[in-house]
Amino acid sequence: MSGKIDYINDLKQKNLFQKGIEMGIVNKNWVYWVEVYETYQDELSKGGKKSDIIYNVSQKCNLSEPRIYQVLSFFK
Repeated sequence: MSGKIDYINDLKQKNLFQKGIEMGIVNKNWVYWVEVYETYQDELSKGGKKSDIIYNVSQKCNLSEPRIYQVLSFFK
């Protein structure tokens, strides 16, 4: 798991996420991005071609393929 995911989950557990949004430190999309990343990892573990994996993630998360790649790059 990426350090960014741990950081986001830590903020949520400490109830600091909303405060972070208000202060402009945290992007409100980050929680959704973690869901996209975890969906991608789940699909990846099932195996298959990368194009099929990305397609499945796009269907489950209702995101375009270019947007999925942007989200995934956030966690690299």
